[in-house]
Amino acid sequence: MPDEPASRYGQAIGLALQRNRKQLRFAALVAVLIAALLWRTQWLTLRPGLALLLMGQLCATAMLLYRTTVLSKALAETRSRSRSDALAWFASEQTFVQRLALFENALRFIGFFLLAYGFWQATRSLWLAFAIGVIYPVAAYFGIGRTNTQRTLRELQVQKKET
Repeated sequence: MPDEPASRYGQAIGLALQRNRKQLRFAALVAVLIAALLWRTQWLTLRPGLALLLMGQLCATAMLLYRTTVLSKALAETRSRSRSDALAWFASEQTFVQRLALFENALRFIGFFLLAYGFWQATRSLWLAFAIGVIYPVAAYFGIGRTNTQRTLRELQVQKKET
């Protein structure tokens, strides 16, 4: 019979690894799409905002790639870990999820603000700039980003209690 806490700890790492790989694919796809927009845009005023959004996605992709590597190594070593190691891992995973979300949201807000300013300079449409620079990032944060982060943290708490 396998060691129950170790198998739960391994399952938690496996779920985190799966979640990170999914996030990694999405971040890379968004980075490619932003890079295409940056390359094809004719309005020079949009380039600073697009460049910042691209930098944020590339950094998030790199952070997720590194974390995926760390999780893969941790998954291979789950048998030799104690309960205190498992608790430390849960704490580090929660910290990573929170910091990644903070980083992505901060750069997204700043990038979309710069993008809105660029649209305002190019079109002189205050409504378009307001929608792109304020409404979209706020809606994305409260509608998707914050919800996903809180759900992930709740799942980690449940898994931590089970371990």
